[in-house]
Amino acid sequence: MINSILIVNTFYQPYIIGGAEVSTQLLAESLAKYYKVYVLTTGPQKKGIIREDINGVSVWRVPQNNIYWSGELVKRTPFQKLVWNSINIYNVPQYFLLKDIIKTINPSIIHTQNLSGIGSFVWEIGNIYRIPIIHSLRDTWLTKSTNIPLISSVMKLLNKKNSKHVDGVIGISDFILKKHIYNNFFPNAEHAVIGNIVSSEIQPILEVKLNKAPLNIGYVGRLDKDKGVEYLIEAVKSLSEDVVSRLFIIGDGFLKEKLIMMSKDDKRIIFLGKKRPREIPKLLNDIDLTVVPSICDEAFGRAIIESYRQGTPVYASNRGGIPSVIFNNSFLFESNNSFAIKECILHYYSMSSEQRSTLRESVYNYSKQFNQTNIIKSHLDFYSNILSKVSM
Repeated sequence: MINSILIVNTFYQPYIIGGAEVSTQLLAESLAKYYKVYVLTTGPQKKGIIREDINGVSVWRVPQNNIYWSGELVKRTPFQKLVWNSINIYNVPQYFLLKDIIKTINPSIIHTQNLSGIGSFVWEIGNIYRIPIIHSLRDTWLTKSTNIPLISSVMKLLNKKNSKHVDGVIGISDFILKKHIYNNFFPNAEHAVIGNIVSSEIQPILEVKLNKAPLNIGYVGRLDKDKGVEYLIEAVKSLSEDVVSRLFIIGDGFLKEKLIMMSKDDKRIIFLGKKRPREIPKLLNDIDLTVVPSICDEAFGRAIIESYRQGTPVYASNRGGIPSVIFNNSFLFESNNSFAIKECILHYYSMSSEQRSTLRESVYNYSKQFNQTNIIKSHLDFYSNILSKVSM
């Protein structure tokens, strides 16, 4: 029987770094309609626990007990990163702090998400108190925690060892689940693939532009090296104003200044900065086409479904879990390739108004499978399955 659920994630509202934080908040608030839900997360404070109620969820924010808080968008020196990641291998003060909190909350289930800055030893703690543990795979941190090879290798071994305590593992895509199973993680866990909840407000669908009218292109996400935004910029710069009217880039990150410099000679490229989740649907509705040019192995690709919710088609790179999320594989392109992105934009530009209208309706209907009702039912069924097995 479930009385309460403890969700664990590195960051939580209002500290939204990327799609994982949005998905975790939606999951927590949706589950709070059925059970008492706690969220254990990290905050910028150096000492103490900050407790607050956010939309019916009891949030416990702890310090990372490290030399800096990883949620700050600040460039760190190689030495600082080395020290932070060394401490993060097995953060003893963090271990005992989390152990006390978990004992106090005493949840029916611990459902972990991203664990950087927290530690996979939370699974060990759950096992000590005989609490069933479920983990959602939202990125590849468990297999590669840092670009420092030795530390990453040690962390991988430790994470793999701790994963034996996990009773159930959820991949937000088939790709991300298979990647971890292939690497021998979660040897004792039941498996499931359950996508993210995408419940952004639906804006009234605008009439599509007439064939051959210049397009407004959009990108939503972090401005970091692994997102491939520079390839999108290169593609747009190679196209005339007759084809592309504007490229709207929504997001922030370490690469922002470099990308702005790269775009300074093309006034069509507009940086809108980071936007609150509730502002994004309107922006997506106002553009003709979203491009997701990731050069890393995305676990899911939340911007794809958020765009579909507004009837906005998406072209995306063929990396990671994106092919299992995209509406149709004909909308995939080779990553690290600005020419491939250019060809995709021209492909959409060449479509008739009727073809565009049909496509908008199709992607909107496709997005319905990621609604709150379907995704929460899948989670509750998985919880019940795990509890029935651990109680045997």
